[in-house]
Order: sequence, then structure tokens, then C-alpha cells
Amino acid sequence: NIVAKTLGKEEPKIRIPNWFLVLAANIFVLISFFNKKKPKLTPAMVKFFQLYLHYSNEKARRELGMQFTPFKKSIEKQVAWYRANEYL
Repeated sequence: NIVAKTLGKEEPKIRIPNWFLVLAANIFVLISFFNKKKPKLTPAMVKFFQLYLHYSNEKARRELGMQFTPFKKSIEKQVAWYRANEYL
């Protein structure tokens, strides 16, 4: 995991099962019915998180001549910014 390595942390070892996320989301929705606040997690969010989404920037690179910063370098810059601004 690039983010964990950049932060100098270990990758999370606990994987939360999907059925548990669905259960938690439904509980949040039920609670929100009573307290009238927006739920922090919904079944629709869980469904979206389970999708494997992969995008390519190749067309933008080819047709528009765009250049992109590699993912690892972007994460390193973000971590440096968060540290410089004392968020980490």
C-alpha cells in the first residue's frame, strides 16, 4: 500500500467483511430516521465502494497532450503538505 509506506506505517491487517458494512449502513439509516441527521454510511455507499473502478488517462494523454504526475509522487507530495501544515 503506497499510502501506508509513504506514511511509514504498516498496512491495515483487518479486512472488514462486506456483510458487516451493509449491516452497519442499515443501522446508520435506521438511526438517522430517529435523529433526523444524515447517515454517515448508507447501503448505496457500500454498494459503490464494492465496485472495481479502473480508469485510464491514456486518451487525455494522447489526444490532449496532458501530462500526469505518477500516483506515488502525488501521494508523497500530499503527505509532505499535510506534515508541513501540521495535519500529520
